[in-house]
Amino acid sequence: MSSLLSIARRRAKAASLPAVALTAGALLASVLAGAQAVRAEDVAICIGVNKYPGLHDGANLDGCVNDARLFAQKLQLYGFRRIIVLADQEATKGGILSAISGVNASLGSGDRVVVFFAGHGTFSSDGKAVILPGDAQENTEANDLGVDDLYSAVKSLHSGAKTIVLDSCHSGAMARAFQRGFKGFRSRAYHRHASRGLKAWTEDTVNGSDDLHNVVPDGGNGNGGNGGNAGDGTICYFTAAQKNEVAAEMEMNGEPHGVFTYCLANAMKGQGDLWRDLSAAVADQVGSNTDHEQTPLLYPTTFLSDVVFGGSAAPKPRPFSLQNVWNLNRPDPDKVMLRRFPNMTPVPVGTHTYFTVDAGADGYLVVLNRDPKGDFYLLYPKGTPTAMPVRAGQSVRIPTADGRTVSPDTPGVDNVRAILFSSQEAAAAMLKPFAGAAADRGGPRRLSSREATRAWKEDQVSADDPFYTSTMTTLIVPAAGSSAGMSH
Repeated sequence: MSSLLSIARRRAKAASLPAVALTAGALLASVLAGAQAVRAEDVAICIGVNKYPGLHDGANLDGCVNDARLFAQKLQLYGFRRIIVLADQEATKGGILSAISGVNASLGSGDRVVVFFAGHGTFSSDGKAVILPGDAQENTEANDLGVDDLYSAVKSLHSGAKTIVLDSCHSGAMARAFQRGFKGFRSRAYHRHASRGLKAWTEDTVNGSDDLHNVVPDGGNGNGGNGGNAGDGTICYFTAAQKNEVAAEMEMNGEPHGVFTYCLANAMKGQGDLWRDLSAAVADQVGSNTDHEQTPLLYPTTFLSDVVFGGSAAPKPRPFSLQNVWNLNRPDPDKVMLRRFPNMTPVPVGTHTYFTVDAGADGYLVVLNRDPKGDFYLLYPKGTPTAMPVRAGQSVRIPTADGRTVSPDTPGVDNVRAILFSSQEAAAAMLKPFAGAAADRGGPRRLSSREATRAWKEDQVSADDPFYTSTMTTLIVPAAGSSAGMSH
């Protein structure tokens, strides 16, 4: 498929989304009213950075301030009235940290705090994910705001439920995936030029597990809504993309927005939403608008059963469709971990690789590949698609035969996802469509995207049957001798 046709499809999909009204006057009145009332509870700090005067030419974005205002408006559905909006020159590193610390004096243990950021993300010279405030500089990292720094600032607040929402590239490793000349489709990944002694990160050093696993401690969910411990310091993160993906912005309903923020705003219905239902809806919309090149992430997964942004309501969670299971990121490296050998990105066409999946719990393992053309391949279990149990501590090699490899032969974005089901029935339902699928040239069984979507919408997974995922998104680049399709 040509690049022009691909972006035309994406624009059509974006145009089909329902409009989300944004009235600047109403938003300003709400913010002023909240400031006058000086309500301690339900505080939100919404940050959007379009203009980066300290970075190289072409770094400016278009939709981030729109995102901050749109998200601020939608938070009113959840009872937030005290809302601080920081845009462009106001959103410096010092301004952001001062705004966060400045609300602390009036907070109590039952209050809720949300921090939203839309802007560029990149890696520091030590390979850690950072976001770039409005005063970020090309030749120094002094004004960068690290994920761990943001976590520490929000954690120190004397409140109950704490949420951080990031519509920025939580990485840059996939930057080229969204920089292939798509008119109107821009990446929020920033690649700082190495200069004045700064070490430039390389794509092969950042392809791995998400930084949030190292930042967010294990333990209670901190929500206080459904069994969490209010004030325990754990923060709920909802991010636009995984570590090895980018966040995209484009024109949505007539004005520039981040795809993630627009889809999130469209899915936000009001108080009582559960994170598991909201995140599934957002994952579906973002996936359909980016050809699954961008995968939102809710972390830690203990928040999935909790109320969005905290609260006491406990509605019964809706079942997941199997399509939700494919789209939804539910990572827990202690339960399931997918690795590629050699660990590299981008991967040139024809490169021989293999995968391993480490299971940290008993369950039923399914490993799927969605290639750049959108076709699905069943990588595991091999042969007859029946639910195959795995044991805690077991490591599975793919291909299962020693010495065998897989080699991509179509440039584009390739997704491999390992899913560990607790339920044999749920795993069997995920595998069922492949039973009648033909093997591709003697390799794994294959389904077209349309066949998989149609089949997976018919079956559901109970809310009582947890599953865990480990996902690898990789850019496949051309190499001499490549051809169409996927060889195994």
